[in-house]
Amino acid sequence: MSRPDPSPSPRGERFFRRLLRLFPAEFRGDFGDEMARTFRDQRDDVAARGGAGALLRLWLETVWGVLTTAPRAHWDLLRQDAGYGLRSLRRNPGFAVVAIAALAVGIGANTAIFSLVNGILLRPLPWREPERLVTLFEHAPGAPVEKFGFSAPDFGIVRESAR
Repeated sequence: MSRPDPSPSPRGERFFRRLLRLFPAEFRGDFGDEMARTFRDQRDDVAARGGAGALLRLWLETVWGVLTTAPRAHWDLLRQDAGYGLRSLRRNPGFAVVAIAALAVGIGANTAIFSLVNGILLRPLPWREPERLVTLFEHAPGAPVEKFGFSAPDFGIVRESAR
């Protein structure tokens, strides 16, 4: 009885393609198809010769290899991009000053706006039972506005009478 040819596993192909997404897009574009073809050949060879245990070992080694290699590929690209950026800024110092000033203003404005939003909208009120807080208004018949805030003397009178 002859052994059947290992059929390509669509799920295995999709899983390997998803693993390749851990690499940078530029790297995938350059090497992704070749890596998939090489892995497919290895998988077919291992499935034909070694059985399920060898196939599992191949998958584990492949996943481990991708998980250890992908961060290095990202780091290499980041290092290259940072080096290029620094060389460009060194060549044109006027642009560098404007770029750094724009970043400083942007970061400062973002910090100031977040501090306001955090203090006003996000952070809870500094009272024990904030749901019991009320807003009081005065109403004066014949006044040009329907309601308005208390004056300081009126607020003192209301506070004393609320005890």
